[in-house]
Amino acid sequence: MIDGNPCRMGIDAVGGIAKLAFIINVVKNFSGEIAGFFCGDYLKAHRAGVELARKSYSVELDELADIVIASSSPADMDYWQGIKGLTSAYFAVKPGGAVILAAPCYEGLVHNHPLYAHWLAQPTKVLVEAIEAASPYDLDTDVISAVVALGSRRVLERAEVYMISDGLSEEEIRKMEYIPAASIQEALDAALAKRPQATVGILPIGGISLPVLMKK
Repeated sequence: MIDGNPCRMGIDAVGGIAKLAFIINVVKNFSGEIAGFFCGDYLKAHRAGVELARKSYSVELDELADIVIASSSPADMDYWQGIKGLTSAYFAVKPGGAVILAAPCYEGLVHNHPLYAHWLAQPTKVLVEAIEAASPYDLDTDVISAVVALGSRRVLERAEVYMISDGLSEEEIRKMEYIPAASIQEALDAALAKRPQATVGILPIGGISLPVLMKK
């Protein structure tokens, strides 16, 4: 999302203030291969790269699924990265549905944001109030962790979440209000027991996928 995106507008404004004269951006494909270089004016080159990135990472959907199985791949290192798979699933699952997230998280939850676990356990109202009240210079609040955690909460308000992870304990998973499962099959059986006629969608590379519901 470029137009009307406050974050993008801020980045562009800073580029202008800094008199950024030239950029080199790279867009990859799903296999990690370079799909294109975009060099030159920091706005024009970026916008051209966005168009290729949209083609590279968009997954077109005819309809939303009742159950979405998503891998966090290639964002597998920890749950600071792995949550990207959950974010992708949000755009593919029906309200009241279920997300099954496979996220290895080899290095655990996160290594450089000590309040991440705290914020992931908070309800939406608490997160929004903390984010709105925080100063950009307040490093103690770790507002970026609260923002990332808000993404998790938005998914939970839309669907229940099952999680399979070698790197996170059942306790850590439950604190985030997800349902721990030993395997994708176990989670799928549990989700189907509640939704016998469910449709199932799969995002095998959820960490870099952008599901897009096509207009009929």
